[in-house]
Amino acid sequence: IPMGCTSLIVAMIFARPQTVSLLLEYGADPKCVDAGGIDGFVHGVRAGSLDSARVFMKCVKKFNVNTLLRGSTCTAECVRFGCINATSSVKFLIDECNADPSILVKDSSSALLVACGNEDASLELIMLLLQVSPAHFLNTPRRSPSLKYRIFQWCAKKLVSFNLTSSTIAKDMSKCAGHLALHAAVQRGDYDIVRLLLKNGANPNVE
Repeated sequence: IPMGCTSLIVAMIFARPQTVSLLLEYGADPKCVDAGGIDGFVHGVRAGSLDSARVFMKCVKKFNVNTLLRGSTCTAECVRFGCINATSSVKFLIDECNADPSILVKDSSSALLVACGNEDASLELIMLLLQVSPAHFLNTPRRSPSLKYRIFQWCAKKLVSFNLTSSTIAKDMSKCAGHLALHAAVQRGDYDIVRLLLKNGANPNVE
C-alpha cells in the first residue's frame, strides 16, 4: 500500500466497487492523494479495478481524467506502471472517460513515447496508442515547454557526449533531449515494436 493513502485509495486498489461507493457516500474525499501525489482513481485504473473506477466516475460527477497529477496524466500513469492491465485500462479511459492520449506530461513525453520505452508494455498497447495518438507524435522529438529545462538538457547532452561528467542525472536528461518513440523502442531492443512504428510512418532519419 502506498504511503499517505486514505481508505478510498486503498479501496480503489483492493476492495469491491460496493465499498468504494459506500466510502464516497459517507464523505470520502475523491481529491485526496497519496504521498506521491496520485489519487484513488488513478490507483484503481492502474491496478485494473475498472468496475471500481466506473463507480467512482458515477459518484464523482465533475472528475476530469485529463487533469495533470504530479505532472502526469492518468493515461500516462497507466502506461508507465499498470503493465499487466495497461491495455484494458487505457481503452477504458479513452472509451468511457474521454481521456485524451495526446496530452503531454511535464517532460513533454506522450503516452505513446512512455509505452515504447517501457519494457513491460505490450505490442497490443502500443497498437492502441498509435490508433488514438496524433500522427505527428511519431516524428516530433520530445521538447520541454520550459526554455530553462531545454537549456539544462542541451548542457547535459554536451557534457555526456564529451565525457565531461559521470552524473546519473545528467545522463538521464541527455537521453530525454529530442527523444522519439522510435528511439525508445530501439533502445528497448524490441524488434516487433520497431517494425510496427516504422510501418506506421516513423522516420528512422529524424535526429
